[in-house]
Amino acid sequence: MTRAFAKVGERAPNLEIAGWAQGKPTNIDELKGNVVLVKVFQVNCPGCFSHGFPQAIGIYNRYKDRGGVVIGLATAFEDYDKNTFANLQLLMGRGEVIGATLERLTFFQKMLSERGQVIDGTAEGMGHYNFIKDGNRLGYRIPFPVAMDVVEQGKARHEVMERYNVEINDWIEGRTFSRYMLRGTPSSILIDKRGVLRHTSLGSDDGLEAKVKSLLSE
Repeated sequence: MTRAFAKVGERAPNLEIAGWAQGKPTNIDELKGNVVLVKVFQVNCPGCFSHGFPQAIGIYNRYKDRGGVVIGLATAFEDYDKNTFANLQLLMGRGEVIGATLERLTFFQKMLSERGQVIDGTAEGMGHYNFIKDGNRLGYRIPFPVAMDVVEQGKARHEVMERYNVEINDWIEGRTFSRYMLRGTPSSILIDKRGVLRHTSLGSDDGLEAKVKSLLSE
């Protein structure tokens, strides 16, 4: 079945979910009347945990009682042995982090312990969260529902690939990641109260909270 790509200004397609690691199952079509932020990440992605999640948690805490909904969606477009549902379950169930995420967050925690600050990153998250505890556990709690994208192999028809004239015969990546034409992680998907896709972004997005606040006022 051919799946149309998501487009800003049009109805946002549902997330394609392989399973839920935390929280009550839900989806875009069930959340009309709310502003929905989907934080897309990989388990083996240090930046997702050093600034992506701290920003999303801050938005969740400030707007959850005002119609703001946040969902975490784990995906994979690389490191397939690490970015798995099993490792996501370990993360959400026991707080265990792995691979490059563990290495980098351990370094950040060392900087916090020695200097009281982390020299790179965003204002929210870096220096305001404990990154690692007990050797390999995430130092903070992710409070919102978290699911796993459907990851599969298929033909290379991703518009981002076509834009850069990259010839790939086959690719493996998450269906939702591909359908929303995301380019990496952490990424943000922002959907308004009517279920319309309003914004996507990659990496640090200093204007994300302002966009959420604006959509809540519509």
